[in-house]
Amino acid sequence: MKYAHIDAIGKLLGFYDDAIHAVIPTPNIKLTDAQWQIAIDNGHNKVNTDGSTEFFDFRTSDEMLEDQKNAISNAIQDLLDEKAQSLRYDNMMSARSYAGYTNQFQTEAQSLAVWGANCWAVAGQIESDVTAGTRAFPTVEQVLLEMPAYA
Repeated sequence: MKYAHIDAIGKLLGFYDDAIHAVIPTPNIKLTDAQWQIAIDNGHNKVNTDGSTEFFDFRTSDEMLEDQKNAISNAIQDLLDEKAQSLRYDNMMSARSYAGYTNQFQTEAQSLAVWGANCWAVAGQIESDVTAGTRAFPTVEQVLLEMPAYA
């Protein structure tokens, strides 16, 4: 017999099989082989009292918001780095290193740096609008569509 070791809210802590394990932790719920296979095949992490399983997002709303903010920030940084790389720099930080002194790449590097700053300014305004309640929290894709074009 297979068992799902769960916590008080049904979060899956591990699977056990009495043919393999001498000790089955509690609390647990007995599972049929079919229920166990469905959970395995679908990456389920929650077990209901009837043995059915599902995927459930156990993060708090604050954790979800923080994860979304991080995803947006990472996507913007990726956008900046990809543009810099298309112009033969390792990343945006590398491009910015050429902006502050006279060299053959200074004008291009300054242009990239200004564009990057403008992107972060737009991101900051979006965050301010969300915080003020004047707009809904956007998806990563929506934020990227609002980024200024590099000229």
